[in-house]
Amino acid sequence: MVDHGDTFIASLDLRVSEILDRCTRCARCVEVCPTAGPAGIDTREPVAGSCHTCYFVCHAGITTCDLILVTIAQIRYSRFS
Repeated sequence: MVDHGDTFIASLDLRVSEILDRCTRCARCVEVCPTAGPAGIDTREPVAGSCHTCYFVCHAGITTCDLILVTIAQIRYSRFS
């Protein structure tokens, strides 16, 4: 019998790996993120005021929100497994 939970987590892990492989680590997403400061991430001069700003400054075309949603899903799943 297939464990759907393991399949789900494996698919999330694959998605994260794909995102991280494309990331150039330029940190432009962090620079514009309005939540970086409250999260304790060092940012020199945040300029963002709304969500998805990170997507528009990303040269690799990464949808940073996907990474956040995957992380939330993994946290929720781990609480119930």
